[in-house]
Amino acid sequence: MDQFSELSLHENLLGNIKKMGFVELTPIQKKVIPFLMGSKDVMGCAQTGSGKTVAFLAPIIHRMLTEGPPTTDARGVSAPVALILTPTRELAEQIYKEARKLLYKTGMIVVKAYGGVPIETQIRFIQSGCDVLVATPGRLIDFLRRGLIVLNQVKFLVFDEADRMLDMGFEDQLKSIIFDADITEKSGRVNMMFSATFTSDVREIARTFMNEYHFISGDLDQDNTANENIEQNLIYSDEKDKVLKLHQVLQSIKGSVISKFIF
Repeated sequence: MDQFSELSLHENLLGNIKKMGFVELTPIQKKVIPFLMGSKDVMGCAQTGSGKTVAFLAPIIHRMLTEGPPTTDARGVSAPVALILTPTRELAEQIYKEARKLLYKTGMIVVKAYGGVPIETQIRFIQSGCDVLVATPGRLIDFLRRGLIVLNQVKFLVFDEADRMLDMGFEDQLKSIIFDADITEKSGRVNMMFSATFTSDVREIARTFMNEYHFISGDLDQDNTANENIEQNLIYSDEKDKVLKLHQVLQSIKGSVISKFIF
């Protein structure tokens, strides 16, 4: 199985994947999608650029299309079926854009919720209802406290870049969402976690919110390496010049930057 056309995906979804120009499956997609199609929990160790966003979105959307909407008595609040948690608004925006393309003409709606921007517009979209919610933990908790969202219809839960969420101090917020909110019991949902590293802290979080899961590495033949489509540059600097060098590099880059610095 090397191409999307070989997967038993809903025809609407396959059409959208074709429109996006995706033909060949990446290593992480080859391994993750079959497990998620079979409703199995997955812990994926994958780097940025490996195709993991489509790896979890495609089977989620397929299942939602084939199983139909849930029966709910929620009134005036959003009750998403899929919840995707991310550490930053940049990543949330990236996932949101991919989800919009994959959901084109399916009748389902994706909504984004993250901090650092005015909340009023996000509230209007949330109040209109959503099927897929892409959120950062803090903004999600805010909406939960306002009574704008309920999580008792969540059938698919994704933690993306879990190691970064822990590094950024989101552990207590994640636990609050899992244990204090009205989210579906873990046995009643499909759980996914993606992380560039698989530290003891990441494993502990995985045990907390997942059922028995399958561990999958994004590289079939390599361990902890970047995707072949990513160009990497290593810049050496004396200790005293690191901040200046970092500033110079950032000034030379046009567009958005997502960075992880090691000092």
